[in-house]
Amino acid sequence: MFDEIEKKYNFRIPDDYKSMHSRGFFSLEKPAHAYDLLDSKYVWVNEMEWLSLDEILNYEKDEWSKDGFVPFAFNGAGEKWCWYPEYKSGNDVPIVLLPHGDTGEFYAQNFTQSLFRQIIDFISFSIDEDDFEEQIKYLRKWSSVFKEYFRDEWILEISKILQESSQNFEALEANIESDYCDKMVNKFLNFDKLDEEFEWTIN
Repeated sequence: MFDEIEKKYNFRIPDDYKSMHSRGFFSLEKPAHAYDLLDSKYVWVNEMEWLSLDEILNYEKDEWSKDGFVPFAFNGAGEKWCWYPEYKSGNDVPIVLLPHGDTGEFYAQNFTQSLFRQIIDFISFSIDEDDFEEQIKYLRKWSSVFKEYFRDEWILEISKILQESSQNFEALEANIESDYCDKMVNKFLNFDKLDEEFEWTIN
């Protein structure tokens, strides 16, 4: 089915995505509530709910959307995460978010970087005291399943957070500064279109 998707959208799906898909990272065989997501092959990510290959292939863009976006996930608000092949650079196909409204945003230089940015966002904004223990378990899972895809320095950063902050929520709060997300994104994920906005709808 990858061939059909690539033919429809006229771009090559990244090898990392194909490899992760083949390992079951993006496939739910039954409803999510019936899984122990921490112990399953499926990889839950906080703000990316994966589309199936069928859904990607058969996606019909909204009548108000410009051409060129290839959706692979959506967030809790129903906003689409897409590849944007028009701005491909070498093997990197940037990831954009198409939110409600007219203005989209470049989120990451490629798919794998978007996953690491999701983890940085999660550490910065989503961990809370009530669900702390489970959320730390997700950090450990991501560190394990993405290890062969992530740069060593990314895994080291996650390991550093786990080593310094996994004891309790207060330790995490003490170690995560208010500008942690911006610092990590600029340090590890900076590229020429980072957070650049664009009009994705037809006016």
